[in-house]
Amino acid sequence: MTVAPGAVRTVLGDVPAAGFALVSPHEHLIADSRVWYSPHPGLSLAENPLGSLDNLVLDDERIQTEELSEFAESAGLVVECTPHGMRRDLPALGRLAAALAGRVAIVGGSGWYVEAAVDERLLRLGVDDLTAELERDLAEGVEGVLPGLIGEIGTGAPMTAAEQRFVRAAARAQRATGLAVQIHVDGAAREGLRILEVMRDEGADLACVSLSHMDDALEPAYHRALLASGCYLEFDAFGADWNIPGAHVARDAERIETISALASEGYASQMLVAQDVWLRQRLLRGGGAGYGHLRRGVVPALRSAGLDPDLVCRENPLRLLTPQA
Repeated sequence: MTVAPGAVRTVLGDVPAAGFALVSPHEHLIADSRVWYSPHPGLSLAENPLGSLDNLVLDDERIQTEELSEFAESAGLVVECTPHGMRRDLPALGRLAAALAGRVAIVGGSGWYVEAAVDERLLRLGVDDLTAELERDLAEGVEGVLPGLIGEIGTGAPMTAAEQRFVRAAARAQRATGLAVQIHVDGAAREGLRILEVMRDEGADLACVSLSHMDDALEPAYHRALLASGCYLEFDAFGADWNIPGAHVARDAERIETISALASEGYASQMLVAQDVWLRQRLLRGGGAGYGHLRRGVVPALRSAGLDPDLVCRENPLRLLTPQA
């Protein structure tokens, strides 16, 4: 179970962290997000991405291999954080990684999504049983393919009692294994502080915790309060260009501006960026920016803003993903 010193646990085995040049800490390659299906007749996919069942599923390994090949020409690393409840498939990730060996490596995740998405059985388990199940999955994986991340752990708006048990189990597994934890924070809530309090109560190292979807609410005071704990914040919807009626969807320039402001206050080493591609419309063949947007668009934008892309897109995520002795 112990990860090799200085290494990241990928689906093909432990790989020295120093060998990676570009890292995305939050993507989906094989995933089923139909729990969010919400049709609204008359709205386009750009106005309601949740209105098509097909749009909510990524399941074609051939297509996903082609799409992921755009991420990097070599030395790329993608964290595929699909948990139980979103149809995690570690063996499929192993096949994708083998097809792209030398170009893009993949880290798989372990954990549970939001309450509405998981099996009823999981909702009846206490924290001790959930912890044991999580630690067993981290140690054994599926068909020899091991996860290298705890997460993404789903929480809603507000976090339910079952989701709090998921978070507590993740915190205990973090303490036992040293692996990083990634938490799905619902954009409709400001539950980050409560989540961190629960994890702190269970003895987790908050410097090994990443809170996702921080660009759902670009609120500097909220971000600063979270960062004071030592955790990482993910701004992970780069490339999303929805036009949802009645809602403000941040654009990349706003994300860069927020990250730049927080970095100027001393938080640069806690910033993470990703694309969170989880819909077919986000793929290149779906008209989206694809997995290569980080390389083609985000890295140059960070550099233009006076930020260090190597810090944000390599050093920070690798520090998170490499268990500390």
